[in-house]
Amino acid sequence: MWLALGLLTWLIATIVAAPAWADEPVIEEGRERDVLALFAPYELGGEVLPGWILSEVQIEPTRVIVAALGPRAERSEIVLVHEDAAESEEVTASFAVLRSPIDNEVARHVQTRLIEAVRRNDGGRFWRAIRPLPIDRPISRGPPRLGVWLAFDGLVLLVGLVLVVVALTVRALRSAPSWVKLAVPSAFLAGLALRLALAQPALLGAWPWSRMGPHARSVFESALAAAFVERFGLSVPYTDLSFSIGLVYAGLMPLVLFAHATQVLRDPRAGAFASIAVALSPHHIRFSRCEDAFVPSLVLTSTAFALLHTFLRDRARPMRIAAAAVLPLVLWPAYLLRPLNILFVGIFVWAAVALHPTEAPRARRAIGAAIAALVGVGAWFELQRDHGEQLADAGGAPWVWLSRVPGTLLDPELNVLLQPGLTPPVLLVLAGIGVWSLVHRGERRLARFLAAWLAVFFVAHCYVVDAPMMPRYHLHLLVPLLLAAAVGATEAARRSRPAIMLAVGGLFVTPLLARHVVGDLSYADQREHTFVSRARDLVPEGCTVVEYVGDEGSADARFARIGLRLGGPSPQRFVSRAVGRSEGPAALVPWKRSFHANNNESTQEQAAASPGNSGRLRPVRGGPNSSRSVGSRGLAEAVLSAPGECVFVYEGLACWGGKERSEPYAPACAALGSIEGLDLAAEETFAPKTYERRVLRGLDPAAGAVTLRLRKRSGPPR
Repeated sequence: MWLALGLLTWLIATIVAAPAWADEPVIEEGRERDVLALFAPYELGGEVLPGWILSEVQIEPTRVIVAALGPRAERSEIVLVHEDAAESEEVTASFAVLRSPIDNEVARHVQTRLIEAVRRNDGGRFWRAIRPLPIDRPISRGPPRLGVWLAFDGLVLLVGLVLVVVALTVRALRSAPSWVKLAVPSAFLAGLALRLALAQPALLGAWPWSRMGPHARSVFESALAAAFVERFGLSVPYTDLSFSIGLVYAGLMPLVLFAHATQVLRDPRAGAFASIAVALSPHHIRFSRCEDAFVPSLVLTSTAFALLHTFLRDRARPMRIAAAAVLPLVLWPAYLLRPLNILFVGIFVWAAVALHPTEAPRARRAIGAAIAALVGVGAWFELQRDHGEQLADAGGAPWVWLSRVPGTLLDPELNVLLQPGLTPPVLLVLAGIGVWSLVHRGERRLARFLAAWLAVFFVAHCYVVDAPMMPRYHLHLLVPLLLAAAVGATEAARRSRPAIMLAVGGLFVTPLLARHVVGDLSYADQREHTFVSRARDLVPEGCTVVEYVGDEGSADARFARIGLRLGGPSPQRFVSRAVGRSEGPAALVPWKRSFHANNNESTQEQAAASPGNSGRLRPVRGGPNSSRSVGSRGLAEAVLSAPGECVFVYEGLACWGGKERSEPYAPACAALGSIEGLDLAAEETFAPKTYERRVLRGLDPAAGAVTLRLRKRSGPPR
């Protein structure tokens, strides 16, 4: 109790001390089409004035750099930034406009034309109040105030979560039998040891090279973490940090599920079984050291459940006040970790109102439901802003994904509950016994609650049905399954001691029997991550790495992410140049070292040699599959024109997947073979086992192997 009260006091004091914080206006991923629309009727690759081509629109998190090229390669630029980010006499409804200094009167007229176009097309609602990782500039090292640390610092919030979980666990253990007081810490230690031994750091989420889970990003952006690594002269790669943070959350799960199960089931013995079961769960172990937010989602939602029931049922008033104060701080990130977590709003409200109506006054239940609902409403608007199209698509045609439910339910390849390597069959048996036991002894409310929770998430995850992805989706079925199995375990223990010993013994041997399933990282995605991680040490600090990203954006560049770090001279270890498929036609040319970009005659010859071109290289218009940096150069041109002598080129999975199936290799990557002076630095060949469909979408199914290559350009730039 005193730990919770101390935490609450610390929370109130530091939030009051926190200064006002304004989110930095930024341009989020996927807005290429919106940006290009600002310049209508001028189009990328088209003329602004006779002889002047709109040649480049470079989109960065806080600005847009627009360039036009003249007939003699003169360059005229304007830069669009947020209206509060710079002093400028020229503004539009959303932007302050900065001109590049230039003496050419025609070039200035081109700038004026572009500014006038932006002024006409800018409706004043371009910027959104989000603040993603500013990877293109140094992270502030200033000493943060204490209030900022707690209210906005991810490392402090993570430590606070650990304290909350420990407080809830200690509270639940106070009235538990002696064997439970020994079993729960043992489950925590055994679970941590199993995860260190069996779970390998792995990319097991969607879009792992561009997405940053809030649980990891908040710590990476932490001013306290930055001060710590600077103080000790450390350099921590973001990918390594995200795996370690995932392990911290995974290690907390046996403790938090004990508190959750003890509160909901009102039995510390059931809580102990749930703690042991999740510590030994092969399904949970597999995702314990990955970059995605599935395991943190389980931890935060179970912590919220434990706090909600502490508020509803704890006899100590200070403990109830502390739980109610901390509950919104846990609910908010729990709802926002992934779009489908908005389903928890209804589950939390149901739990508050109807789960144990006789054990909490009506007013207290109403307050608990109101907290869950109000935080959920705010989270819904936040999700609508960031994932509106996805949510609308899921809700727009429910019959499509509802029709997939029967097939998914009966297919062992799609239904993880039917896969013994991830879900021990003994858990299904105990869960069935648990539901029967609840109905038999008159606790139908709890039986319906657990069954509905399991069913809602099973049905919702039929929105996308793909065998490699189902294990991560169905991880959210684990908690209601374990709660029902915990009830079944207590019932089995009451009726037959040998039966429960046999069941627990089966759980203990399952991780060892399933170690090959847990450690299966033969997917092409993970093989690429392993290759790039090793190659990171082959590329010196500050070198440029050029790579083809196919239909993905530049945010998916492998070396941009693998070089991202906390500490060191700069946030990025490498200079990353990503070339998208939209820039591919230029790479079909047999490039030579003697070619010069400013030679108009060579440019015309090069353009004529490119299939599909009509005498001039025209950039492909930006769209959902365009590279983040919308430009006109191909991969080979980017390699040859990259500044400096330390230039590497990476041919990754995008060279095999970012193409038509009829093509053996992406033309942009194939063109590299005609460049002299590219020395092989590293190479690996393996069978292309698919995890994420989009990564190898263009690969011929008959392809027996793919090859990853890292090459170094020898000699100075051309």
